[in-house]
Amino acid sequence: AWSPLGGALWRPPARGRGGGACHRPGRRGGLVGGATTRTLRALREPDVNDAVDEIASDDANDDANERLDAFLRRKGRHASFSATKIASRRVHQAPEARAVRAYMSLPASQYSTLDGESVERVSDDTFKVELSELAFLGLSLRPRLKAKVRVRDDGSGCEVRVEDMELTGSGVVEYASDAFEIVSVNNVTWCDVESEALSAEERAVVESRGGEYKELTSETSVRVYIIVPGWFPFTIKSTERTGRFVVNQVVAQVVPRFLNQLAEDYGTWSRGDDSRTASAKGMFDCDVDDSAQECEAV
Repeated sequence: AWSPLGGALWRPPARGRGGGACHRPGRRGGLVGGATTRTLRALREPDVNDAVDEIASDDANDDANERLDAFLRRKGRHASFSATKIASRRVHQAPEARAVRAYMSLPASQYSTLDGESVERVSDDTFKVELSELAFLGLSLRPRLKAKVRVRDDGSGCEVRVEDMELTGSGVVEYASDAFEIVSVNNVTWCDVESEALSAEERAVVESRGGEYKELTSETSVRVYIIVPGWFPFTIKSTERTGRFVVNQVVAQVVPRFLNQLAEDYGTWSRGDDSRTASAKGMFDCDVDDSAQECEAV
């Protein structure tokens, strides 16, 4: 009943146990984190991929690993950067409403795209997501992501994996799409909110209307790999620092909007509305200015 957001990574506090008590997930290591990477081994350390391996299906993992390994074996100056954001949003499940568990168990074919402008359905389980134009080291580019959804059988949520990224923009950008690779998973879960964890406002709602609260949680993690062209005037370090800044800004803006729209969509669906009409616009619009970043020339 919702749309994929390319680029999220979240390990459920109790794997496969949607509906348990909420636990705030801790941040984990293992992401590339923008460190300069010169070799295949440095870019492809096992712990970098452990987090993705834990939550991704075997077939999807194999495909992603094969694609990344082939990319990292290509000749050239390699750079990488990443960003992570954890966010949660509580929703009230009224006594007469359809349950969050049922909502999170819906097949991808019944998802709303949430944003009718920037998300397009390609098939039952595949979507295209278009971000707004971003500034990156003097270049203007617009990422287009293709994401595939896998709904978990136990009702605990779903996994959304980015399978492809295309760049459009001015000048050389459109010729540089094959110089980028993205490893990204969006995994959304839910859990019960215990009564002692409710805020005063939430307790008042439960006392007056009944029902209970659930919490939707997503951790957004994006890892981008680049083959920096020889003519590019900036160092690997500058490229990674600026890339990390841009990606952090994107996830910081998009993830809260995504969860707000997800909560709104659940509310509409829980009251019996099966129209699945996308009500939002601009969910993937990002205001990012990298001009303040200092860039070192080669």
